[in-house]
Amino acid sequence: MSKDDKLTSGVNKEAEKLSKEIIKDLQLPDVGLKPIVLLLGGFQGSGKTTVIDILKDELGLVVVSLDEIRQRMFDKGMVVSEEFREIVIVIAMKVFEYLFYKGYSIAWDTNVTPLKIKQVEDFLKSKDLNNYCLVKVYFETSKKELIKRLNQRRDVAGIYRGTLDELEASMKKDKIDDKSVYDLIIDTEKFDAQAVAEQIKTLLGH
Repeated sequence: MSKDDKLTSGVNKEAEKLSKEIIKDLQLPDVGLKPIVLLLGGFQGSGKTTVIDILKDELGLVVVSLDEIRQRMFDKGMVVSEEFREIVIVIAMKVFEYLFYKGYSIAWDTNVTPLKIKQVEDFLKSKDLNNYCLVKVYFETSKKELIKRLNQRRDVAGIYRGTLDELEASMKKDKIDDKSVYDLIIDTEKFDAQAVAEQIKTLLGH
């Protein structure tokens, strides 16, 4: 077995185990007639998690958080590596598949770039899941404000909060010049989290 084959085998084995644990622990609401997928773009500190927390109960959203997946892996003693990063993505996709086939409304708590949006759209199309409504919102926030918010975050046991180094790397890697793919762009420095949530609800017709 080649090095790449061993890596793939290890990734799939660990991802299968952890994805089952995450699915078991999900707080699942009732299934709606017209499920939605809420995709929020924006860097760490832009307010995605806070807004999702406001909306999740009212909209019946099941939250898939990459930070939560990373934290579970850290809790098991795993360290960041190429395999670690692959496992995070594989787990997220396995959880997504389960939720999609069950018909749940979903919020993806990560920086959803145009590439990720296309991946979700392609997946839904390939599986003939045409009943889903995709809602794509981008949170515009200056680098200065993002750094300020990250520095103000309090450490909470068992919750991964990200780092300034990760923010810097993400802003270089995931810079978005064309935001036309998003349904709504919100300047989160002009509105608090509750006002941002209200704008998303208005977009959804709530």
